[in-house]
Amino acid sequence: MGSLTDRERLTRALAALAVARGAEADEFALQVYLEALSDVDVRLLERACFDLAREPRAEFESALPPVATIRSQASAILRVDSKVQAEAQLLPMPKSQDDEPRYFCPDCLDEPNGWRVHQCSGWKAPVVDERTTARLEGLDGRHCGRRIQHIAHSFCERCHCWQRNPVVWQRKQQLTGAATPT
Repeated sequence: MGSLTDRERLTRALAALAVARGAEADEFALQVYLEALSDVDVRLLERACFDLAREPRAEFESALPPVATIRSQASAILRVDSKVQAEAQLLPMPKSQDDEPRYFCPDCLDEPNGWRVHQCSGWKAPVVDERTTARLEGLDGRHCGRRIQHIAHSFCERCHCWQRNPVVWQRKQQLTGAATPT
């Protein structure tokens, strides 16, 4: 059995639509529909018939919807397909500096509670001079301030902008619903 012609494919789609909506299409009705829909792409008509077959048939409505309904469904499918195809061909927008978030405080990034997380590289064994007390060796980051030997860890401290950051203040006012001070 060879491949079906466009006319045969459309005949099958229309017959399936009629059966799905609870009736049988007669030969004369199919011929009228085939002639009226001959200028529309068969693949779109097949999809339109499939979509319409899933919709319930209204009371006293004929098994085959009007030709205009099938045409409008095919047009809607074509519009959606064209939109999807156009979107697929679009290149992503270039990233600009305007896309990056802006912060009042670049250190804490406007963290609501003003905490900044740091990494302490730890404190190696103290070196004691005769003139000085124990000093820190080999620190490559911030130090937590402990004066005993310890391993690397994270620690927090308040940011210098804490309680003065207008962005954080405004956010807190919005959350609490409090009035702005004068």
